[in-house]
Amino acid sequence: MFILGGSHRALPHTNNRAHRAASVCQRHAARFALSRAVPAGRATRDLGRRLRARVINARRGEHRSARSEPMGVRKSTVADHPYFGDKLDAYAVLSFALGQTERITGMVTVTNVPCRPAAVLARTVTSLSALSGGRVLLGIGAGALWDMIVKLGVPRLNGGSAVRAMEEAITLIRAMGGGGDPVSFDGQFYQVSGLDPAPVALPPI
Repeated sequence: MFILGGSHRALPHTNNRAHRAASVCQRHAARFALSRAVPAGRATRDLGRRLRARVINARRGEHRSARSEPMGVRKSTVADHPYFGDKLDAYAVLSFALGQTERITGMVTVTNVPCRPAAVLARTVTSLSALSGGRVLLGIGAGALWDMIVKLGVPRLNGGSAVRAMEEAITLIRAMGGGGDPVSFDGQFYQVSGLDPAPVALPPI
């Protein structure tokens, strides 16, 4: 059995200004990761396309990726805000987009990890990778709109705790792909016991 330790170094508390700066960095990192996903030697006319994620125009925007692919678009992204009732679920939108296309790489920018248990998120992204032929990237964020996040029943975390929880989530998610022995993890925020990893590789984080 593969045992992952739960001890992590303490990170300093982040104030609101630092948190906003981190969010900006996450967005730039996501764009950079998507730009790296374009196959070598293949020209594109667009760096990417943000998918519509509102319930009210779901049918109108559902084929946007399919229409964009012939124009050279090779990346689609969608934001993750599961606490807003007028928003479609980010991974449902991404799954639909990947199913409508053959070459576009998709990414949730970024996954709101406090709202999505790490082990379940690992199952989601490895499944999407297997179904799409590897056309998925995984972006992960520590959570920002905590006044909204707690409405989902998620315990509130301060800046430092949220980052440490994200660290644990990344460690666990990385262990949940690529096959191998069952995974157990005993951390401060996540605990799992004897979970079989997916037999496919985890998408790049």
